[in-house]
Amino acid sequence: MNWIISILIITILILIYSRQRSKTKREQYLTKLRSDWGKPKETTHYNFDLISSYHLATLNNSAFQNISDTTKQDLDLDDVFTFLDRTSSAIGQQYLYHKLHCIKGQSEVRELDDSIDLFIKDEHQRLQVQLLLSSLNHKNVYYYHSLFTSDNMITNNKLKLVGIPV
Repeated sequence: MNWIISILIITILILIYSRQRSKTKREQYLTKLRSDWGKPKETTHYNFDLISSYHLATLNNSAFQNISDTTKQDLDLDDVFTFLDRTSSAIGQQYLYHKLHCIKGQSEVRELDDSIDLFIKDEHQRLQVQLLLSSLNHKNVYYYHSLFTSDNMITNNKLKLVGIPV
């Protein structure tokens, strides 16, 4: 009987420790997000093949105009991207890259400005979104868009390939 109580107590202590540890890690990550907000990244390596994959998959979308490769090179858009990149997720990088390479209508630009203003003013909302997106920050995430942009049928094996539990 004593061994059951001992196991129960050990299990409870492990759960309490684990919960406290994850709470501490979350707080440390939130502190890092707050301190890194708006600051340039320290990384100098960008895999533009992966970052641009979402943009290339959505070239036939409803953009008013897409930036041509010649214009992209003339404007050094890859350098502009590396200067502007303050994202905290791979999907964020892909979205920023796409936004830099598409000329949109005024209404979409206003919507984007409104979203930016919201995140500047509401730190809590911004941090919640950053926490959600942080779970999408590994190399397989660069391929997630193909689940939605490709004409191929989505199978369980493809979901497993990009790390989505089935």
